[in-house]
Amino acid sequence: MAMLEDYRSALRAGQRAYRACVARGQSPYLAVLDDILNGVNIVAQEPLGLVDIPAESIVGTK
Repeated sequence: MAMLEDYRSALRAGQRAYRACVARGQSPYLAVLDDILNGVNIVAQEPLGLVDIPAESIVGTK
């Protein structure tokens, strides 16, 4: 049952965050990486394999 409670708690937290963004006039969705990097000249890509990234460090999607 703890997993179900964890899910419900995360769902409520997400709903609160969504409403807070909308109330501030901000988009509640992650930005698209291609839009963030528009005009940036990328010269190379380096495969890193699997890397742990803290959720608060994520600013966009690809």
